[in-house]
Amino acid sequence: MSENHEQATPATSPQSAPGGAAAPALTHDEEQQQAVLQAADDIAFAPAAKLSDFQLPYGGVFSGRDPTEADMKADNAVRSWLHGAELPVTIGNAVAEEADRAMRATPNMTDGEVTLAMRSCEHDLSRMWGEDVYARRVGLARQMVRELDQRHPGLIEFLEDRPQIANNKYVVMQLCLHAERYYKRKGR
Repeated sequence: MSENHEQATPATSPQSAPGGAAAPALTHDEEQQQAVLQAADDIAFAPAAKLSDFQLPYGGVFSGRDPTEADMKADNAVRSWLHGAELPVTIGNAVAEEADRAMRATPNMTDGEVTLAMRSCEHDLSRMWGEDVYARRVGLARQMVRELDQRHPGLIEFLEDRPQIANNKYVVMQLCLHAERYYKRKGR
Protein backbone atom coordinates (compact mmCIF):
# COMPACT_ATOMS: atom_id res chain seq x y z
CA MET A 1 0.00 0.00 0.00
CA SER A 2 1.57 3.28 -1.03
CA GLU A 3 1.66 6.40 1.07
CA ASN A 4 -0.16 8.29 -1.69
CA HIS A 5 -3.07 5.87 -1.47
CA GLU A 6 -3.25 6.26 2.30
CA GLN A 7 -3.20 10.05 2.03
CA ALA A 8 -5.88 10.04 -0.68
CA THR A 9 -8.32 8.07 1.46
CA PRO A 10 -10.69 10.48 3.24
CA ALA A 11 -10.79 10.45 7.03
CA THR A 12 -13.98 8.73 8.09
CA SER A 13 -13.46 7.62 11.65
CA PRO A 14 -13.07 9.64 14.82
CA GLN A 15 -9.65 8.05 15.36
CA SER A 16 -8.33 9.54 12.12
CA ALA A 17 -9.43 13.11 12.83
CA PRO A 18 -6.86 15.45 14.44
CA GLY A 19 -7.07 15.72 18.21
CA GLY A 20 -9.53 12.81 18.46
CA ALA A 21 -12.41 14.96 17.18
CA ALA A 22 -15.04 13.42 14.93
CA ALA A 23 -14.15 13.54 11.26
CA PRO A 24 -16.13 16.01 9.16
CA ALA A 25 -19.12 14.63 7.30
CA LEU A 26 -18.33 13.51 3.78
CA THR A 27 -20.01 14.99 0.74
CA HIS A 28 -21.84 12.69 -1.67
CA ASP A 29 -18.88 12.85 -4.11
CA GLU A 30 -16.43 12.02 -1.32
CA GLU A 31 -18.58 9.08 -0.23
CA GLN A 32 -18.65 7.79 -3.81
CA GLN A 33 -14.89 8.23 -4.13
CA GLN A 34 -14.40 6.38 -0.85
CA ALA A 35 -16.67 3.55 -2.05
CA VAL A 36 -14.63 3.24 -5.27
CA LEU A 37 -11.34 3.18 -3.32
CA GLN A 38 -12.75 0.59 -0.92
CA ALA A 39 -13.96 -1.58 -3.81
CA ALA A 40 -10.48 -1.38 -5.38
CA ASP A 41 -8.90 -2.34 -2.04
CA ASP A 42 -11.35 -5.23 -1.67
CA ILE A 43 -10.27 -6.57 -5.07
CA ALA A 44 -6.54 -5.91 -4.65
CA PHE A 45 -6.43 -7.30 -1.12
CA ALA A 46 -9.00 -10.11 -1.42
CA PRO A 47 -8.35 -12.90 1.08
CA ALA A 48 -7.17 -16.29 -0.17
CA ALA A 49 -10.08 -18.57 -0.97
CA LYS A 50 -8.51 -21.70 0.54
CA LEU A 51 -5.49 -22.89 2.51
CA SER A 52 -3.88 -24.49 -0.53
CA ASP A 53 -3.73 -21.11 -2.31
CA PHE A 54 -0.62 -20.25 -0.30
CA GLN A 55 2.74 -21.41 -1.66
CA LEU A 56 5.01 -21.91 1.33
CA PRO A 57 8.78 -21.98 0.81
CA TYR A 58 10.80 -24.57 2.64
CA GLY A 59 14.38 -23.56 1.96
CA GLY A 60 16.35 -26.79 2.24
CA VAL A 61 14.03 -28.36 4.80
CA PHE A 62 12.82 -31.26 2.64
CA SER A 63 15.81 -31.70 0.36
CA GLY A 64 16.54 -35.39 0.10
CA ARG A 65 13.58 -36.52 2.22
CA ASP A 66 9.83 -36.68 2.25
CA PRO A 67 7.91 -34.38 4.63
CA THR A 68 7.08 -36.03 7.97
CA GLU A 69 3.72 -35.96 9.69
CA ALA A 70 5.08 -33.17 11.95
CA ASP A 71 6.16 -31.22 8.85
CA MET A 72 2.68 -31.53 7.37
CA LYS A 73 1.09 -30.47 10.66
CA ALA A 74 3.33 -27.36 10.79
CA ASP A 75 2.53 -26.61 7.13
CA ASN A 76 -1.20 -26.80 7.85
CA ALA A 77 -0.83 -24.57 10.93
CA VAL A 78 1.01 -21.85 8.98
CA ARG A 79 -1.55 -22.01 6.17
CA SER A 80 -4.36 -21.81 8.75
CA TRP A 81 -2.82 -18.69 10.30
CA LEU A 82 -2.36 -16.97 6.92
CA HIS A 83 -5.87 -17.91 5.83
CA GLY A 84 -7.42 -17.10 9.21
CA ALA A 85 -5.90 -13.62 9.06
CA GLU A 86 -7.60 -13.25 5.67
CA LEU A 87 -4.30 -12.40 4.01
CA PRO A 88 -4.29 -12.06 0.24
CA VAL A 89 -2.30 -14.82 -1.47
CA THR A 90 0.44 -12.46 -2.67
CA ILE A 91 1.01 -10.94 0.76
CA GLY A 92 0.74 -14.29 2.57
CA ASN A 93 3.26 -15.84 0.20
CA ALA A 94 5.62 -12.86 0.55
CA VAL A 95 5.40 -12.99 4.36
CA ALA A 96 6.06 -16.74 4.32
CA GLU A 97 9.06 -16.26 1.98
CA GLU A 98 10.53 -13.52 4.18
CA ALA A 99 9.96 -15.62 7.31
CA ASP A 100 11.74 -18.55 5.66
CA ARG A 101 14.60 -16.29 4.55
CA ALA A 102 14.93 -14.83 8.08
CA MET A 103 15.05 -18.29 9.64
CA ARG A 104 17.73 -19.47 7.20
CA ALA A 105 19.81 -16.28 7.63
CA THR A 106 19.91 -16.48 11.41
CA PRO A 107 18.80 -19.93 12.57
CA ASN A 108 19.90 -19.21 16.14
CA MET A 109 19.82 -15.79 17.78
CA THR A 110 21.38 -14.79 21.08
CA ASP A 111 19.34 -12.73 23.52
CA GLY A 112 21.39 -9.70 22.50
CA GLU A 113 20.62 -10.28 18.81
CA VAL A 114 16.92 -10.64 19.58
CA THR A 115 16.92 -7.34 21.51
CA LEU A 116 18.82 -5.60 18.71
CA ALA A 117 16.44 -6.95 16.04
CA MET A 118 13.40 -5.87 18.07
CA ARG A 119 14.76 -2.37 18.68
CA SER A 120 15.84 -1.99 15.07
CA CYS A 121 12.40 -3.03 13.84
CA GLU A 122 10.64 -0.64 16.24
CA HIS A 123 12.99 2.21 15.38
CA ASP A 124 12.74 1.82 11.60
CA LEU A 125 8.95 1.43 11.48
CA SER A 126 8.25 4.23 13.96
CA ARG A 127 10.58 6.49 11.99
CA MET A 128 8.85 5.57 8.73
CA TRP A 129 5.28 5.97 10.05
CA GLY A 130 5.71 8.30 13.01
CA GLU A 131 5.26 7.28 16.65
CA ASP A 132 1.45 7.56 16.80
CA VAL A 133 0.79 5.65 13.57
CA TYR A 134 3.38 3.04 14.54
CA ALA A 135 1.76 2.52 17.96
CA ARG A 136 -1.73 2.25 16.44
CA ARG A 137 -0.67 -0.17 13.70
CA VAL A 138 1.36 -2.39 16.02
CA GLY A 139 -1.56 -2.44 18.44
CA LEU A 140 -3.89 -3.61 15.67
CA ALA A 141 -1.41 -6.26 14.53
CA ARG A 142 -1.00 -7.58 18.08
CA GLN A 143 -4.77 -7.68 18.51
CA MET A 144 -5.15 -9.59 15.23
CA VAL A 145 -2.45 -12.09 16.26
CA ARG A 146 -4.11 -12.65 19.67
CA GLU A 147 -7.52 -13.21 18.06
CA LEU A 148 -6.02 -15.51 15.46
CA ASP A 149 -4.21 -17.48 18.17
CA GLN A 150 -7.54 -18.02 19.92
CA ARG A 151 -9.10 -19.44 16.73
CA HIS A 152 -5.96 -21.33 15.60
CA PRO A 153 -3.84 -21.95 18.72
CA GLY A 154 -0.07 -21.90 18.52
CA LEU A 155 0.66 -18.70 16.59
CA ILE A 156 1.90 -16.71 19.58
CA GLU A 157 4.10 -19.59 20.74
CA PHE A 158 5.38 -20.01 17.16
CA LEU A 159 6.38 -16.32 16.98
CA GLU A 160 7.90 -16.31 20.48
CA ASP A 161 10.02 -19.33 19.53
CA ARG A 162 11.11 -17.61 16.28
CA PRO A 163 12.24 -14.06 17.07
CA GLN A 164 13.84 -13.94 13.61
CA ILE A 165 10.28 -13.79 12.23
CA ALA A 166 8.59 -11.85 15.04
CA ASN A 167 11.16 -9.03 14.78
CA ASN A 168 11.59 -9.01 11.01
CA LYS A 169 10.78 -5.51 9.71
CA TYR A 170 9.11 -6.71 6.54
CA VAL A 171 6.95 -9.29 8.31
CA VAL A 172 5.93 -6.82 11.03
CA MET A 173 5.20 -4.08 8.48
CA GLN A 174 3.02 -6.38 6.37
CA LEU A 175 1.11 -7.63 9.42
CA CYS A 176 0.57 -4.06 10.64
CA LEU A 177 -0.71 -2.84 7.28
CA HIS A 178 -2.87 -5.92 6.88
CA ALA A 179 -4.33 -5.60 10.38
CA GLU A 180 -5.41 -2.08 9.48
CA ARG A 181 -7.20 -3.37 6.35
CA TYR A 182 -8.58 -6.37 8.23
CA TYR A 183 -10.24 -4.32 10.97
CA LYS A 184 -11.48 -1.71 8.51
CA ARG A 185 -13.11 -4.52 6.52
CA LYS A 186 -14.68 -5.80 9.76
CA GLY A 187 -15.94 -2.32 10.63
CA ARG A 188 -13.81 -2.07 13.77
